[in-house]
Amino acid sequence: MEFISRNSIKIDYGWSTEKIANLIKLGVLRTAFDGSMERILKESAEQHRQFEIRIIDDYMPATDFFKALGYSRSAFKTEAKIIEKINQFRDIKLIDVIELEGYTIRFNALWVSKSSFRRFTDLLTTDYVEASEAQRSFNGTNEELRYRLREYKVPYIKLTKRYYLKTAFEKVQLNDFLTTEEVSKITGIPVRVFNRYKADSIFNGVLEFSGKKMIPTSEAERVRNDLQMLRQKYYTPIEAKEYLGLKVINPVTSIVSIPCPPIARAFAFQAQVLFLKESVHAYNDSRKDAHVKKLGNAMPADASDFFRISVNNIPYTIDSSPTKEWFIKYALRELSLSNASNKSKFKYAREFLSIMEKVLTYKPDIPVHLLTTDDANGLIEHETRHYYKGRYVYDFLKFVSEKALCKYDLRYVIRPSTQPLAQKDKEIYSFEEFVQVFTVASCVENHLHDAIKDCYYASAWLYILVHLTNAWRHSDVMQIPPVFPETGGITELRWFQDCRLSETQAQKIINQLGHFELSISKTGMKRHFFCNKNLAVPMATALSICEFHRRDTNRPFLISTTSKKDIIPDTIFERFFKNGFKFRSLKMNRSLMTHLFYSIQKREGKGNSAFELIQRMRNHATDITKDYILSSDVDMGHLTRNLFDRGEFGYIYDQLIDVLSSENGYEPNNALEERTNRIVQIKRKWSAEVTEGFSSFLQAIENEKQTIIIKIKSMDKAEAFEYIRKLYLNEMPSKQQHIQCFSYPSCHKPSRDYKCTTCAYAIPNMYALNALASDIRGTMEKYREARTDGSKEKYFNSLSLSLDLLTQALSEFGEDLTWTFFEGGEQGLEAELALIN
Repeated sequence: MEFISRNSIKIDYGWSTEKIANLIKLGVLRTAFDGSMERILKESAEQHRQFEIRIIDDYMPATDFFKALGYSRSAFKTEAKIIEKINQFRDIKLIDVIELEGYTIRFNALWVSKSSFRRFTDLLTTDYVEASEAQRSFNGTNEELRYRLREYKVPYIKLTKRYYLKTAFEKVQLNDFLTTEEVSKITGIPVRVFNRYKADSIFNGVLEFSGKKMIPTSEAERVRNDLQMLRQKYYTPIEAKEYLGLKVINPVTSIVSIPCPPIARAFAFQAQVLFLKESVHAYNDSRKDAHVKKLGNAMPADASDFFRISVNNIPYTIDSSPTKEWFIKYALRELSLSNASNKSKFKYAREFLSIMEKVLTYKPDIPVHLLTTDDANGLIEHETRHYYKGRYVYDFLKFVSEKALCKYDLRYVIRPSTQPLAQKDKEIYSFEEFVQVFTVASCVENHLHDAIKDCYYASAWLYILVHLTNAWRHSDVMQIPPVFPETGGITELRWFQDCRLSETQAQKIINQLGHFELSISKTGMKRHFFCNKNLAVPMATALSICEFHRRDTNRPFLISTTSKKDIIPDTIFERFFKNGFKFRSLKMNRSLMTHLFYSIQKREGKGNSAFELIQRMRNHATDITKDYILSSDVDMGHLTRNLFDRGEFGYIYDQLIDVLSSENGYEPNNALEERTNRIVQIKRKWSAEVTEGFSSFLQAIENEKQTIIIKIKSMDKAEAFEYIRKLYLNEMPSKQQHIQCFSYPSCHKPSRDYKCTTCAYAIPNMYALNALASDIRGTMEKYREARTDGSKEKYFNSLSLSLDLLTQALSEFGEDLTWTFFEGGEQGLEAELALIN
């Protein structure tokens, strides 16, 4: 082994005594004993010397690095500042850095690779645009540019100046956007359509500047192409009727229709549906051979007219002519007295035609009033095997007996109602089974792969989810209209392979169902769509996947089946549940209404009020709802209590729930104090000087709330439940949409200048956040523009109340969802608040 002395290292390498000692301590320089003396191995000293030579050749000191980037020597006064800045670049892998520990090279411990420095400067030149250059190329104001940079979250590098990523910056150029007026000229969609349906529900990437909606040019082109496709593939109702030569298109025909998309208002105006041209043409061809063709082109829209036309195609003899006339009168009377839907009436009309043909051919040479009693019984028993057909025949015989003298004695004719009738068991799923369905259906990961691959599996998933929160009839569930996943940023089915919906995206997709005028097929009443927030993501996922599948076949509705009868086969449900669970629509509806009814009643609510809520779910106009609520002694858990979360928030709503939830009707609650502490956190953004003068007002706000809380705490449970019931049924409106009023029907502040979002009596729901965000922005702007202390105090008071409401919403709905209603989110609001100090 060859050794070298410390003195030789100092002379040959220029290293200090301290450095040599540190290198030995760090183990860089290895030592060994030469006799009794510890000496340094020359090989280790030479290796480290070569390392330092490479560093000097290939690297540059951090101070030189910043100097080359334009920083002055005074920019970083301490080594800690230099390290902090270097780490920012190193963390995002822009530069390669060597940091020496325990020693330095030429008095520098931090060195930057020269090659990475060149890459870095080349990157700034080629891939980034300097801030002043970005401003010069931007077609708008500085404020608009800053807003868009925040909105698009454009990546940037901060040196002595900011450098923005070019590819991201190009997206914020106003040159690529159009106003709604310009888009209207390109697409032909009236501006009023944008105002009614909101541009955000039609176009992706819509931004707002100076109160105007700005739409990407690419989106205008996309929608124009979609319009051309719709124009090529669909007729408006007026065009379809003109082509077919009809005054009315019968809803029971085989013509395929879709709900009219908002963009189709460019040519469809007030139309509710569009008709597929191929389907219209096919129907026109098929009806040429139909019986009704003999009577002209008019296709009746009424079941009675359909029956009158169709009976002419049933053969009869001269002797059976009186039978025919009586049966026509009987059938028309039954159809006119029926309260069934139009679709069901057509079904009855076809049944009457079938029964009439059997009656006319039973004894064609004998009029019905001359049939013997045995003949009458034979007609009921042998020719009409089904109970309901036998019932109609008996009713017809009774009808004739009231109009003419009959040979048969009705007293001895067998009445079908005396025959045994198999009654359907009115069963419900147990609460445990109900929870099982809820748990299985709400797990997105378990169904995503199969739903993407198989449209029938996806349809079954959506079918089950809708039944979990909506007591809809099977026929109504099968007619869920299309949605537009693009509003949530999803443009293709493959998106779900790697990504998942957020709660905010899911809510945007679900809310679209509110744009359609849904009606109940049986009663024609308005149909409401409910979705519990715990099912929002699974529901929106299933809706979107079914929509992409629907577009492949251009079906009119989201749910698809392999059966012509629109029934989802049990084999699909078996794949879904994987445990032999039998899913039945009517049984699930009974289960849902029963569990919800008893869970509401369990909260000490009035039975009638609980029944009224369930009745609203089904939109029954009569007490028929009671037939769906079966006896139940099962213990109701928390699940059913949350199925129909209306999204109310506010301290008043909390206090009402507290009264219902407490054991003795009164239970102290510190929710108000907790919210007060939360709002203090927001108010800390203001300087003490701003808030000091208004402390008395802030105390007055709390005193007013305490007065209302005392009133609520004095209620018994029945009275509190009635308030909850009225909130559920929207029976306590305020001056603003999506906000209800605790003081209804009187108004605490009737002036139009006083907004409900700043009132202590307000009980808003989630969708009031739109108005709340707008009010906060407007009030802060007015506060900044105010010139007198009185005006400032006025706007400060309004702002304090609005911010109090905001803190409650943050607690109720979570920060992620709530901040989406505010431009720039929480940071944007903090920046705005900072401007009023």
